[in-house]
Amino acid sequence: MHFFLFIFILIDTFDAELKLKTMIQRIQTLYLLAVTVITVLMFFFPFINTTQADGLIYAFNFNGFAAVDGTAVVVYPLPALIIICALMSFGSIFLFKKRILQMRLNSFNIILFLFVYAVVFGYFFFLKDELNITDYSLGISSLFPVVNIVLTYLAIRAIGADEAMVKSLDRLR
Repeated sequence: MHFFLFIFILIDTFDAELKLKTMIQRIQTLYLLAVTVITVLMFFFPFINTTQADGLIYAFNFNGFAAVDGTAVVVYPLPALIIICALMSFGSIFLFKKRILQMRLNSFNIILFLFVYAVVFGYFFFLKDELNITDYSLGISSLFPVVNIVLTYLAIRAIGADEAMVKSLDRLR
C-alpha cells in the first residue's frame, strides 16, 4: 500500500516538474517569435517614401534608396543589421535553459534595433540633400523597430520573472 502511494506521489511530482519546465518560457517565446516575424517584415516594406523635386519617387527600404526608374543608392549596413536582429531574436528562443544569457542577448538586440534607427535616419538625412528630396513620409517599416523594442523588453521581463521563480524554488527551506 505504501509502495503504491510512493509511486503515485513520484509520478505526480514528475508530471508537475514537466509542466513547469514546458510552461516556464511560453510567453517570452511568443514575444520573441513575434519580434522575429516583424523583423523579417522589414525586408518587404519601405522605411520612408520620398519624392524628388522633379517628381521622381524613391522608397527607402532595407537596401537603401530605390527609385521607380530602377536607380538605387545602396546602404550596406542596414540589411546586415536586420539579419543579425532577426537571427538573435530567433536564436534566443532556444536558449531557454540559459536565461541570463537569453536576457543579455535580448538586451543587446534592443541596442541593435536602436542602431537600425540610427542607420535609417542617418543615411536618410545624409542623402536627402544629395538626392534633392523635397517631400517624404514615414513607411510602416519605420514603426517596426519600436514595436520590436517593446516586445523584446516584455520578453526580458518575462525571462527575468522566470529566473526569479526558478531561484526561489532552488533555495533551501
